[in-house]
Amino acid sequence: MPPPPTPCVRDGGASSETIVKTGLIAAFAAFTLAASAAQAAPVVYTITGSASGHLDGQAFSDAGFTFTLTGDTDQVVAAGTLQTLDPLISAQGVIDGFDGFTILTPTALYNDTLTGQVAFDTYLPGLRNILLWKTTTPQDLTTAFGPVGSNPLVQVIANVIPTTGGDLAFDIALYDGTAPVTFSSETRGSGGAPGGVPEPATWALMLVGFGGLGSALRRRRAAAFAGA
Repeated sequence: MPPPPTPCVRDGGASSETIVKTGLIAAFAAFTLAASAAQAAPVVYTITGSASGHLDGQAFSDAGFTFTLTGDTDQVVAAGTLQTLDPLISAQGVIDGFDGFTILTPTALYNDTLTGQVAFDTYLPGLRNILLWKTTTPQDLTTAFGPVGSNPLVQVIANVIPTTGGDLAFDIALYDGTAPVTFSSETRGSGGAPGGVPEPATWALMLVGFGGLGSALRRRRAAAFAGA
């Protein structure tokens, strides 16, 4: 009778079962991270128009402006026809003849899906209007749209707003079709990647997890052949 096979003894290192479990945990964590990232729905709203006022003590008259507002559609709260996105993630602006700036106080958007009334506000510290207007057709803050125009009144409020480019103060004005506002929305995937595609760091974590899992399975298979 042939002698029984000699047991295969490994010196140090984790067992194949431990490595398999570690790989599965890493892969599961990567998938969980990717899934949660894909559920996020960043959105960028763009407001364009023209107005007069002062920025950092320098006057401008009937100058074009663009506000780029970043938010998350998951944070839009609806109460009847009123939608509230408060706070926005960031609010950046550009006025013709000036460098771009970021508003330093918290900002918010209010939208009535029935009447089309929109308010772009900030906290100073109480809630204060920056712009008020009505869109030509009502919009939904949770979807992509536009650009849509104003119909026809636009109200500019003279509040002093701190920005990275100095204090911004529009001249109070009520425009009746003479200074229209356009409003648009662009939804994006996580981190600005279309369709919620995982970011490079997430892909790296997934590759590490599956790489470790594959390596562990190959070692386990090799050990099984060696012990046969």
